[in-house]
Amino acid sequence: MFEKHPQRTPRHNKEGERRVTCRYVAAKAPVVIGWWIGQEFKTADMTLRDISLSGASVVTRTTPPDTAPIWLRLNDPAHPDWVEAHVVATTTRFWGPALVRMKFRESCPYEIF
Repeated sequence: MFEKHPQRTPRHNKEGERRVTCRYVAAKAPVVIGWWIGQEFKTADMTLRDISLSGASVVTRTTPPDTAPIWLRLNDPAHPDWVEAHVVATTTRFWGPALVRMKFRESCPYEIF
């Protein structure tokens, strides 16, 4: 009559878990991502999707390169500092924006977090 539900496995015990810190949903904050191509620093406005002390993901129509360091900062003059990261993965769609997952080189500063 009643189906048994599968037992829940705590996330921290899960095999293959790649995250070191917990991700939090962002308040759809606008961010700027930048990267160097030769002598030129390219930037793109993006929307922060989620963030942790060790990484973040953003939604964008302009994807950064996945072979070079990138920098992220809030699109807010009160917080001009950049945080260095590298692209872990980019998921693109034909009809919409891409999802870019990144890992910070060092722990995310509190002002950005």
